[in-house]
Amino acid sequence: MPQIETDKVFNCPNELISPKLETSNCGSSVGNIDPDKLIKPETVRELCGGVSDMSIWRWLQDPELGFPVPVHISKNRYWFEVEVRAWINEQRRKSRSASA
Repeated sequence: MPQIETDKVFNCPNELISPKLETSNCGSSVGNIDPDKLIKPETVRELCGGVSDMSIWRWLQDPELGFPVPVHISKNRYWFEVEVRAWINEQRRKSRSASA
């Protein structure tokens, strides 16, 4: 049986990742993500591979990484999901081009 290459970030077959939308169709009947959807820090950390809050803080302090800046509502931080997923896709592209 042929091996299907799976995306490590979105945990779904690579052909389901839409480079045009820079989002994942995996697990969703809708082909794109609501551009206005805000997500909590816990979800951001999970999307980024289970990193710590300190890693997110470090990424925010490094302008070369271009990590999305959160929206502050009251004393809480939220990110636009589409921006975080686009950043992850950009990191994937950089990683693949560097190893090629």
